[in-house]
Amino acid sequence: MSVGVVVLGMHRSGTSCLSMLLRENHVPFISTRRKMPASITGTQERRLIVHLNDDVLAHSGGSWDRPPKTIKWTMDHAARRDTIADQISMGRSRFSGWKDPRTLLLLDFWEDGGRRWSYIGTFRHPMASATSLLEYKHIPTEQGLELWLAYNRALLKKHGESSFPIVSFDAKPTDYLRGFQVASNEIGVQIHSMLSFLSRMRHRTAVHSNDLPDEVLHVYDRLKAVSVC
Repeated sequence: MSVGVVVLGMHRSGTSCLSMLLRENHVPFISTRRKMPASITGTQERRLIVHLNDDVLAHSGGSWDRPPKTIKWTMDHAARRDTIADQISMGRSRFSGWKDPRTLLLLDFWEDGGRRWSYIGTFRHPMASATSLLEYKHIPTEQGLELWLAYNRALLKKHGESSFPIVSFDAKPTDYLRGFQVASNEIGVQIHSMLSFLSRMRHRTAVHSNDLPDEVLHVYDRLKAVSVC
């Protein structure tokens, strides 16, 4: 039986970097991009998971960029979830990884099926994430910070319920590498390769501003306190 490793983190916060590193170390991830080789770099969301998460969010009156206050789902949603979970558990590898940032908003839904997932989290400076959302999704900075707060509150909440490793995408490359090794060891993944590490980290934009809303800064400080790097 394969253990499902779930990368938890909001959009533009290092989830793809973390997924690629895990993938290089024998945790297979399935790309959503059709007609592309399995080794392609880029987003690693599983298409069925993304569609299911979008459907549950819409049923709850929201979307990935408009987090609903409460999560609701139907029997059909639950059946689709259980089918996906069964497919993951039947994987040939010891671990089977997947990530979709929306999952942070839907953890109650994914855990309701009685499954136990192995989590590894990632976060990034609030302004860096908001700036990236502005550049790639044209989301205003204020809204980007609100999204950062919603997603990372959920990350902290889950960490408080069941401790799991969290890495900081703001860390210096050497510190990030050490943190990834610690995190991987905690979930039982052996490190064999770091080929994508430096190329993925070169694409970061360093942000050091603490000119943030108090609540956002408070959550960021708490994440830094529990991070392994």
